[in-house]
Amino acid sequence: MINGFIVIDTPPKPPGWIDAPAEYAWIEVGAFMDRFGSAALGLICSDDRQVQGMLGLIMPRRYIDLKRRDLPAMLDLLAAKGLLGEMDQSVILDPQTTEAERYIRGLPQPVPD
Repeated sequence: MINGFIVIDTPPKPPGWIDAPAEYAWIEVGAFMDRFGSAALGLICSDDRQVQGMLGLIMPRRYIDLKRRDLPAMLDLLAAKGLLGEMDQSVILDPQTTEAERYIRGLPQPVPD
């Protein structure tokens, strides 16, 4: 009780996706590759030097930041090489992540905006 008022502790409201902290867009490398679906195998098996170069930049990382400014250009290059098929690139870059995908576990799931 404070100044005659009963204080009820309520848990903080989870953030919405629009104002979610940056770490919500950090996903495990494996989860990032999963977003490519069946196209992932084509990427891994490609002998194209640019594709192998991109994989060389991605695979050793601990996580991928889906909000990196260079990711759309990388996906455009893969699409131009025909390696994404009919896949919509926005699916790969969707910043709404799941607990299973996130590099940092235990963050409260944001509420839809």
